[in-house]
Amino acid sequence: MRRTPPLLAPVLLIAVLVACSAATSEDAAAPSSAAGTTTPAPSTAARPTSEPQPSPTASPNMTSAPPSFAPGTALADLLPDFAGQDFLDEQPTTVAQLIGDGDSFAIGRLLSDLDLDADQLQFASRSESGMSFLAFRADGLSGEALANAWVAAAMEVLPRPSLTEVEIDDSLVLQRVRVEKDHVAGTLTVLPLRDAIVIGIVEPDRHDLVERALWSILHPGPERFLPAKLDARPLQIVAMPGEAWPNSGDVCSFLCPGELQEMAAAVGLKPSDVRLGYGQLEGSPAIVVLAFEFPGVASNDLLDLREVLAADPRHWRGTEQTVADKQVRRYQYLFGDEPVQEQWVYATDGVLFVVYVDPREVDRNRPLLEEAFAALP
Repeated sequence: MRRTPPLLAPVLLIAVLVACSAATSEDAAAPSSAAGTTTPAPSTAARPTSEPQPSPTASPNMTSAPPSFAPGTALADLLPDFAGQDFLDEQPTTVAQLIGDGDSFAIGRLLSDLDLDADQLQFASRSESGMSFLAFRADGLSGEALANAWVAAAMEVLPRPSLTEVEIDDSLVLQRVRVEKDHVAGTLTVLPLRDAIVIGIVEPDRHDLVERALWSILHPGPERFLPAKLDARPLQIVAMPGEAWPNSGDVCSFLCPGELQEMAAAVGLKPSDVRLGYGQLEGSPAIVVLAFEFPGVASNDLLDLREVLAADPRHWRGTEQTVADKQVRRYQYLFGDEPVQEQWVYATDGVLFVVYVDPREVDRNRPLLEEAFAALP
């Protein structure tokens, strides 16, 4: 269930860092409408720089990994949906609001250093109550140039700054600015992309969540396999790490609480090894497509696993079918003799796809099924 977005307010960790005020949220880790090849979480190594004096062209050790998106991609689409178990809400804040309260993010100084107006800096953000992710794009600047300029501005105006380089995989070194006021600290870690930057803001002891979320931007999960549109209508797509799926509760949507965790354990993986992509086409006829990535697990094993854990033979009827030239297992959940739920299951290259449709509209659903499976790898 999506949270009600909290307002981005200038009181995150300290008075100079912006984050979320307390969320007026409903307590849930996954969207109620249901809910990325996880590779293992990136390893990190931090190394402080010695008395850094950055300039807009500084940071010779920073390298940018190849982006997984096209230049000009909407900034909101660059930001993660989840950081660990926490769902991130999109925030309707503007650049003018960011620089209007004490320059909490050094954006005013950045604009001054680059001789830009506020309307030349695009902005988007997602956050939860203790963590924020901001994305920026500036006219005519590469992501690396913008990242270097922002770090220089932050080191000039934020309180008690120190700069650390953080290696989050073999090819990517990020810059992290630590600030402190009144004995309360916060960190801002910047990821340069081809034509934009993403800044993750959090307390120092939650670096792993920020770095994993930043890493996932460059290493998308199985949501990358989902069709962007069906029936000429866009799918609502959400990406999440496996640990974000609830492991307790009484209400099942398309997955029950704990179901993902059971599947991971059965193949010797941790929930954090699994990533999930979810796509929903709302309206009628409706369709939901789930994609789970289980690194190193054979496709047949995933199909058998899904059948053992999710298809109770007392209530489920299973058949083999061909859809869009793919071998698919169709399961119908029966109430008496009537099917009340259908799932169509397919696996390839360590990714398990589960497609849900309304069994009461079989004729209307079949073209959607064909279109959905034709779009899958």
